[in-house]
Amino acid sequence: MNFILPAILGILFWGVIIFVIYQLVKKNKPPIVGDVSVVPVESVTIKKKIKFWQWLVIIVIVAWVIGYIRQQTPGGKNENELITAYSMAQVFVERNLKSPKSADFPTMNDPMVRILKEDRPNEYFVTGYVDSKNSFGVDVRTRYTIIMRYHPENDNWETLSLVFGKN
Repeated sequence: MNFILPAILGILFWGVIIFVIYQLVKKNKPPIVGDVSVVPVESVTIKKKIKFWQWLVIIVIVAWVIGYIRQQTPGGKNENELITAYSMAQVFVERNLKSPKSADFPTMNDPMVRILKEDRPNEYFVTGYVDSKNSFGVDVRTRYTIIMRYHPENDNWETLSLVFGKN
């Protein structure tokens, strides 16, 4: 869903660019007198500018596509897959807490949260922390590191390693 807003903004941006170029072309058409077209000297330079605008539009489109491709993370996994991995890490961590209902995880953008794609296929490494109540009802912050594997054939996640540490 993160791609919808940039896509709409991109379409609006390019719509405005195309409209402006169309207006430039429409305004600078040479006047027609009888069967003979009068071509002023300025129209030759306008045609060159139009070619420049065409190239500029192509370059910007290519840059936009390259920027979109570069948003993908190393290993070819896009941001949505990392969000899913982080959500599954939270599920596995909650299962091991004394009071899972009190669990409060930071956002994915927190500097203490790292989500990496492992070298092996469909494996993810997540480190972070969770604030929750211990068995005495006291709020504590606990660091964790988890390695998980996703099985796409049956849409299942597996914990390979889950380690809790003190903060």
